[in-house]
Amino acid sequence: SSGIIGILAQVNQQTLEVQELDLTASIKVYPNPTAAKIYLQTTENLQGEVVSIYNNVGQLVIQTKVASDYSIDLEALAVGIYIIKLSNKHYNSFKIIKR
Repeated sequence: SSGIIGILAQVNQQTLEVQELDLTASIKVYPNPTAAKIYLQTTENLQGEVVSIYNNVGQLVIQTKVASDYSIDLEALAVGIYIIKLSNKHYNSFKIIKR
């Protein structure tokens, strides 16, 4: 370990750890992998939220909006791994596998 936290952990002979650290609002995304659409489940209203979809080299491939059924249509995308980023800053980006 390095830095002051590492030094303190070594001096005190104990490990400093956090069981879970949730810095963003909770969201469930399913199904993953998907063949066509993904669905978002959250307590916030995401209808009309702007969604940016990036390929595995970071290029923006689609910018769309969350539908009324809280879905995002990925059918036009080629098979691969994509990063989904909502314009709502309460949520982290997440990866989706398109098959």
